[in-house]
Amino acid sequence: MTPRSGRHLVHLAALLVSPAAAVVVCGPGATCPDGNTCCPTTASDGRGGAAGWACCADEEPGQGVCCGDGKHCCANGYTCQLGGAACLADEPKDHPLATRTNLYSLCPADIPAAPHEFSGLVDASPLSLPYYSSPAPLGEPDAEAQLAVIVVHGSERNADDYFCSMQEARNLQTSYDPAHVIVVAPRFTEPRDKPSPTWFTWNGSDYGDWRKGGNSTLEGGRASLSSYAVLDKIIALLSNSHLYPKLEQIVVTGHSAGGQTVQRYALVTRSPPTAPIGSPKLRFVVANPSSFGYLNARCPSEASHSELNSRFRLRRDCPEPELTIAVVAVCSRWDDTSNPTNLILPNSALCPDYNMWHYGFGGRFTPFVSALTSRTLRLSYRCSKAADRVLQKCVAIIATFEGV
Repeated sequence: MTPRSGRHLVHLAALLVSPAAAVVVCGPGATCPDGNTCCPTTASDGRGGAAGWACCADEEPGQGVCCGDGKHCCANGYTCQLGGAACLADEPKDHPLATRTNLYSLCPADIPAAPHEFSGLVDASPLSLPYYSSPAPLGEPDAEAQLAVIVVHGSERNADDYFCSMQEARNLQTSYDPAHVIVVAPRFTEPRDKPSPTWFTWNGSDYGDWRKGGNSTLEGGRASLSSYAVLDKIIALLSNSHLYPKLEQIVVTGHSAGGQTVQRYALVTRSPPTAPIGSPKLRFVVANPSSFGYLNARCPSEASHSELNSRFRLRRDCPEPELTIAVVAVCSRWDDTSNPTNLILPNSALCPDYNMWHYGFGGRFTPFVSALTSRTLRLSYRCSKAADRVLQKCVAIIATFEGV
């Protein structure tokens, strides 16, 4: 989806806020995600929206700065400069790396007071998964829908914020009629969210981490379900031609921890990488993950990134995986005639866990992944070249792993 102007963006950093627990009531019929700031709109600004209000997400709950144009806002500590399409830091010394940012785009103030619930995910289980969707709940027929976007939240599990921002992205893009775009935002709750006892919940352990495709908790005899299985089921439902006969494409996207989730999910999903004729195409868009999962045991060499990888190769202790494995994406190539790939086998004696799931396929799999890697694993990506022509990211190779 392409914004009408590259200067006015749905600001991703503003999504790193507290877990959603309630809604902010702006006025009659106008509600924003928990912690958002309500910004007034008018009929003349062309935004539309619910009852003259729109939502501004900020890392400081309720402290966003409305720009007064009914379309944009800035973070706390910044001033709107509409003429320059920017937010300027009030105290530049307090924000040395971001003295100037893009304007935030407001999102629609029509967040429901409670999420929908996706039930029937596990046979004979009364548990359900909370999610947000627009223009209607999943499974409700939409004869005109052409594009569906599934957005996975970040580590704060604030699906309502991501849903709100993705709705605005839907309004800004010009490839499809916004009325024909479905937005779905599932929520993978953890105990600290104080979820409903009727919801699937993940505990964040190695085998219960929703980012890794872990299973929901079994406490109290509850049914268990992988977060990746949830995404498979949402895709399967959206692929139903009886419900969505004109759907052309399904996009699965995520930012930060959501980006980690989507990238790993793309490696192991049961959904077919090549859609049958007449089925919607499946596309993955990964935004700002702190790490990537690798297709084999090799990692970027020191030539790829001297500072981070020299630490990885020379330090006697094992550094944080994010500092090493996030350097380049899967199957990357740097311009180096002596070593076209610049990928090496690290010293596993110094860092024995570097290739374990979800950084690689060396072991310690979640049940969902283990079921796949017990046989030949086929991975499919498309290929694209970076604009600077230095790094090529492989996103259309098919790699086969025998006996993994």
